[in-house]
Amino acid sequence: MTTTEQTVPTGSSKNLVAAKAAAKTPTAPKGTPTPKRANAKSKPAGAKPKFAVVEHSLKCQTSEGEVSLDLRLPLEKFEKLSELEDMTEKESLPYIRNEIMHADVRDPIMALRDGAESMELIMQWIEAVGERFGASLGKLGGSSGS
Repeated sequence: MTTTEQTVPTGSSKNLVAAKAAAKTPTAPKGTPTPKRANAKSKPAGAKPKFAVVEHSLKCQTSEGEVSLDLRLPLEKFEKLSELEDMTEKESLPYIRNEIMHADVRDPIMALRDGAESMELIMQWIEAVGERFGASLGKLGGSSGS
């Protein structure tokens, strides 16, 4: 039994490369399913953080979707923040909503069905505003009698 072999003369490696390239089947255009692409598993996207500051906005992941809250304040509203120091949490939340927040920040928060989630967004927003202005507002809340 005889077999035939294709031989490539030595010194013609360029011809060998060209022959291999010609023998290759063309690949499918990007996005077209191929067996390899169809079987490939996509990597799951990382979970978004619950709160993230992006430029001038606080991005909040809520049970009702993402809410974006503008962190920019005019100086006169920022100056009102100093009045929060002597307030309890019960007094400070309405003050923040009514005296400091703009309607475009307040309305999405107040539209949430979960009041606890709304309160958390207000607290995160006021903290992010303080950090943005370079002030340490501390944690809001009532002071203890001790």
